Amino acid sequence: MRKAIKTTKRFLKAWVKKDHEKMYNLTQQTWRSSHDPGYFKKMFEDIQIDGFLISELIDTKLPSRIEIRVRLKKGEKWSDELRISVVCEKEPMKPHIQKGFSFKNYWGVNPISVLRVNFK
Repeated sequence: MRKAIKTTKRFLKAWVKKDHEKMYNLTQQTWRSSHDPGYFKKMFEDIQIDGFLISELIDTKLPSRIEIRVRLKKGEKWSDELRISVVCEKEPMKPHIQKGFSFKNYWGVNPISVLRVNFK
């Protein structure tokens, strides 16, 4: 689960820096296999964030998928709480259960789960 949180933090840090290429590369393989980087950039280029706060890891009872509760900051405003889905896949449409130590990180953010952002 630590790798899922690390992947989410890297995705959100890249978003703060407007590094859409890095963000794209941190998405889950199934989504990435059917969407190109240009499409991804169009989805996120008008939504800028200045920070984030990860508040909780939610066990979905599925070993290849977790949800992470996050609030995003834009200027002085904070978003409503989001549940970001993070999926573990070795290849598109193939859930992977990562057991024990591995140098390879198969976790990826589902970008659609992030787009539900609503700033107060």
